[in-house]
Amino acid sequence: MIVLHEFFYFCPLSRLKDFLPKEYVKAKSIEKKIFIEHKQLYSLSEVEAKVRYTQLARSLKTYGITFFLVKVNHTSLSSMLQLINKL
Repeated sequence: MIVLHEFFYFCPLSRLKDFLPKEYVKAKSIEKKIFIEHKQLYSLSEVEAKVRYTQLARSLKTYGITFFLVKVNHTSLSSMLQLINKL
């Protein structure tokens, strides 16, 4: 079992890239930012960390929204626009 604080202090940047989304891997100061955030949150208990995570997730604009890909052809699009304009 890896203890979180030990993992971050002994984890080289190349290892961190395995866990980060592609858009963050190229950020120059990402490792430093991770260490700063870890230092601020290290003392939280497991329950406090879960509450903080939930609060952060709920604060996002897209929290609770489900996106669906909808394929629309030209005729149905024009009829939808007509319906919207009537409202």
